[in-house]
Amino acid sequence: EDYLSSCCKEKYLYKKWKVNQETTQLPSFQSPLLFNLGNPVISWVVYLMSLSVVMLCLLATTLNTIPALKGYDRNGNPLDNPICVQIQLFCVVFCTVECILKLLFVKDLSYVLDIL
Repeated sequence: EDYLSSCCKEKYLYKKWKVNQETTQLPSFQSPLLFNLGNPVISWVVYLMSLSVVMLCLLATTLNTIPALKGYDRNGNPLDNPICVQIQLFCVVFCTVECILKLLFVKDLSYVLDIL
């Protein structure tokens, strides 16, 4: 494995993953495509999607601190921007579902660190 060129190594790892999947025979409800570590394209898509959601959450949190974007109640007390709050809620739910799916479907224990 170490002596293969990058293009051959990806093909080799993908075929090795497919053979491993066929021998382990996952139950039908588990989708190996969601966290497919043998296919670099799918892994990058999942990675970029997760990173985008985290960045969106940080942006919404930062924008929520700007006084001009805050609302005010009848007494003049500042309220959080409802759009930023909804974006943050979506991001938290997305990350929670992603961690639960990783725990259920990925057999590598290194993903337990995502919860910490």
